[in-house]
Amino acid sequence: MRYRKLFLALFISVFILFFLFKIVNISDILFALKKIPVVMVLLSGMFYLLSYVFRVIRFKTLNKTRIGFKSLFIVVCLHNFFNNILPARIGELSYIYLLKKRKIPISQAAASLLIARLLDLLFILMIILAIIPFFLKGMKIYWFQIVASILILIAVITLPFLIMRFKKLLTNILLRILLLVNLNESRIKKIIIKAEEMIDSLDIIKSKRVFLKSGISTLLIIASQYLFFYFLLLGLGVNLNLLKIIMAVAIVFIIYIFPVQGVVGFGTYEGAWAISLIFLGISKELAVTAGFVMHIIQIVFFVALGILGFLLSYRQGEIINSNSKKPQTFK
Repeated sequence: MRYRKLFLALFISVFILFFLFKIVNISDILFALKKIPVVMVLLSGMFYLLSYVFRVIRFKTLNKTRIGFKSLFIVVCLHNFFNNILPARIGELSYIYLLKKRKIPISQAAASLLIARLLDLLFILMIILAIIPFFLKGMKIYWFQIVASILILIAVITLPFLIMRFKKLLTNILLRILLLVNLNESRIKKIIIKAEEMIDSLDIIKSKRVFLKSGISTLLIIASQYLFFYFLLLGLGVNLNLLKIIMAVAIVFIIYIFPVQGVVGFGTYEGAWAISLIFLGISKELAVTAGFVMHIIQIVFFVALGILGFLLSYRQGEIINSNSKKPQTFK
């Protein structure tokens, strides 16, 4: 299964890149990389790092068990690294694994990740709905698209509460599925218990304080990501006003939610940006070039932060091991 996903990701990358390189060539991309001002790259890097900080704050809010900022920052660095390099969004599982290593229950980690992703989708849809009226005069947008967006928005908001409300029904459906795949009884029981614990962990979103704090941190994450792209697009000479850039990034986010990803995102990432920028009136050559440049710079950032996460994790492991014989408690 793992090799099948890797092969699919490779096929997607090669297939999309084949068409993209009919529009631009490598020399165009290298020229654009050299041309972009260093100041713009540094500004975008600052906001990229800030998005990690706000992710840490959100995950701290959504996890009931106390976990230190530094430890959770390591988790965010590694999680984002794996999420970007592994195909079909399976890197999301690294978050659950990394929290499990830090004594956070799997059910709680899974619930906090689900809520975080729902919050991302919720606020992105809210942003799109908020700026659509500004595009109605200049673009052909049908009312059924707005209605569909509102219905999706309502579905995202109510999903955690529906999962909690229909807990018994959902676990029964899961049980039937597990029985069909011929798992042994003890394995099935363990999975059902974990599923029930995860649903119970969703209850944290009912807290007004948690919802408010995680909502604000989600807005700050999205704002940081927007500014990351804004300064890069500005440096590349993409002439769009702030509202259009917000729309462009929102379209990319929506496309990128689907679990179809090329190797390290190559092809799918550039394709999403090409669709988004061309839709907003940018020439296809500049749109594709901008997609490649932003992707390359983003890879540099998430790899650098991933390496930092590995180094901090290794150092933290060394400290724990070297002091494991001493009767001390580490927080």
